[in-house]
Amino acid sequence: MSYSYSNPQNRIRARKLRNLLLSRVDEAMADIARSDTVSKVGENALRYYDLESVEGVHVYRSSGGWCADLVFAGLPTGIPTVVGTPDGMEAATTAEAIANGLSMMALVKLASQTRIADVEEIAIFSMDGVELSFPIRSLDTALAYNAFEDLPTVEFALERLAQVSMLMTAGERRVTRADIDALAPDDRRSFDAVCAQALVLGIPRYLSPGMTIAPPPPTLM
Repeated sequence: MSYSYSNPQNRIRARKLRNLLLSRVDEAMADIARSDTVSKVGENALRYYDLESVEGVHVYRSSGGWCADLVFAGLPTGIPTVVGTPDGMEAATTAEAIANGLSMMALVKLASQTRIADVEEIAIFSMDGVELSFPIRSLDTALAYNAFEDLPTVEFALERLAQVSMLMTAGERRVTRADIDALAPDDRRSFDAVCAQALVLGIPRYLSPGMTIAPPPPTLM
């Protein structure tokens, strides 16, 4: 059974760990050399998060080892709510995972101190009419997520979009906000990566084959 962020007991444990680590964040910040630890892309992406939005620090065992994920609440629509351990970088012990969680919290605070609030830094991708927001300066992470050596082609991006649409709806209807919100955390990260990759390639929207979107109601002049 996969780990559930919404499980009540898991949420309680995650909140307790968050509260415990909050008192150690400043100390962890002092140990971080920003230029050696976080790329400019990663730094800009983290600007859309802050410690006040951290709902909990989830530490759990996966097939690859121990993971630490920060779960956020109250973020703008389309901004991923989980910042966590990448596949293949799991820790060997619980203590190491907790230390990784503390480091992530420290990076979030470092980035939030230099946050630049600019609406123009947000790119919008439309999936069957559902609008998703992505920080423009962090779109490169969409390519890094799947470790592409070369920029994917437009045809490849459209094929991936068709695949995720089919997985969510079996080709019977258009993708809805509820479909996207119901994705498991790993599936949501993959979905976000596919949409962001499309934006990088100049594809701002996707409409599932055979689907139509109702026009907006007429306005009274």
